Amino acid sequence: MKAWPILLAILLGCALSFPQDAHAHMMPAQQGTVNILGKSAFVVVSVPVAALDARNDDDRDGSLSDSEIVTHQTALLAETGRRFRLLNGGECGVFVPVVVRAEADDHRHVTLLFKFDFSVEPIDVRVETDLFGATEDERQLTIRASRGKDGPRPENEAAVLRPSAPTHAFFRSKYHLFLDFIQLGFFHICSGFDHLLFLLTVLLGVARRPRPFRAILGVLTAFTVAHSVALVLALAGVGGLARVPPVVVESLIAATVIAAAAANYAGSGVAKDGGPRLPGADTRTLAVRGALVFVSGLVHGLGFAGALTEMQIVGTGRVASVVGFNAGIELGQLAVVLPGLALGLAVRRVLTAERQDQAVRVLATGTALLGCVWFVSRVAS
Repeated sequence: MKAWPILLAILLGCALSFPQDAHAHMMPAQQGTVNILGKSAFVVVSVPVAALDARNDDDRDGSLSDSEIVTHQTALLAETGRRFRLLNGGECGVFVPVVVRAEADDHRHVTLLFKFDFSVEPIDVRVETDLFGATEDERQLTIRASRGKDGPRPENEAAVLRPSAPTHAFFRSKYHLFLDFIQLGFFHICSGFDHLLFLLTVLLGVARRPRPFRAILGVLTAFTVAHSVALVLALAGVGGLARVPPVVVESLIAATVIAAAAANYAGSGVAKDGGPRLPGADTRTLAVRGALVFVSGLVHGLGFAGALTEMQIVGTGRVASVVGFNAGIELGQLAVVLPGLALGLAVRRVLTAERQDQAVRVLATGTALLGCVWFVSRVAS
């Protein structure tokens, strides 16, 4: 009995059970702003109901109705005051509650409004919180802080908080901002399974060449240049690229995964001499594959731009943020791609050409199925 039908069934099961929001390009729904005016900081933050005390949810349905919010408003704000802190150096701001409201058409999140008062105008601003939900997409909170809006040098900075990094110091040097966004880009791409799957699939298509390293370097270069160009152009507002709806971009990203898998499937096979029929063995096929990688890189770059656009990065730290984020993406790619390539090249040494062909076909079929699941779910959303 051939093993490939069993492997294909396993891959199909993985595709259907894979997280449907496992992409590298959209930031989480949880958002917050900190606006510093004089000696006060005004805060608006949206958090998942799952992050709050379950006793506020009277009917235990995982959401808060308008009546439940009215009933428990004082308790909700008091809990927020205990779990969301804003500091100026060693001084913790005095929490002043304002109001709680349900987000429109989404009672699984609530928006909290409050402020912090300080004895002097905050300079060394730091936020600390543990208001994270239960699911993976609820375990990130994007905070945008601004100050000096009416002054000669307004400042605006964004940060992403997680359970592993629940605190952030705002308005430091551009060097520190650059390092922060390297880390953000690194973890952002490492959790982006659609992006990484596309890249690994493309690299698999060229790793079977007699001298694979030049082809691999070419693919990585083309993809890096393409997504970097698209990222910069979109953030610069060229051609309205930043206004492309996220559902369109994310659906196209899923389509690139399908296209990469289809290219590998079509390029597999065994030559007459018993060796593998090499993908991209002729100039025309190699050019088509290069064009696919470059165009796909542009699409993925729009996805990355969408993530940064959601954070509304403006002001003097914009360049440091964008460059750091892109550098983090590249480092994250290398952290995943290099071990994957090492494993693939090791497997190549022990498999015959026929077995390599079977493996490529099975992997391409499973990848295409997963891409189809992503594409349908994103279009439907």
